[in-house]
Amino acid sequence: MHWIDSAGLLVLVQNRSSGQGWRLTVVDLARSLAAGQQVATETIDLSPQSELEGFHIVTPGRGLFVTSSSVSNVYFADVRR
Repeated sequence: MHWIDSAGLLVLVQNRSSGQGWRLTVVDLARSLAAGQQVATETIDLSPQSELEGFHIVTPGRGLFVTSSSVSNVYFADVRR
């Protein structure tokens, strides 16, 4: 999970299936609490063939992805909404 305090958003970080792609689900926490269920504002599917271990926004618009691969296991990517 990754919390974006300025926007009140929680990013759920998961693997779609074992070694078959990544998924980021952006959840509006205030709306979810009010509704009593998850209110996803966006779901982003990515296709790398590795296990995603973590995600963090390091600067506005720039994300860091860490995988379980033994080599080349850190990726930086532009994150735009």
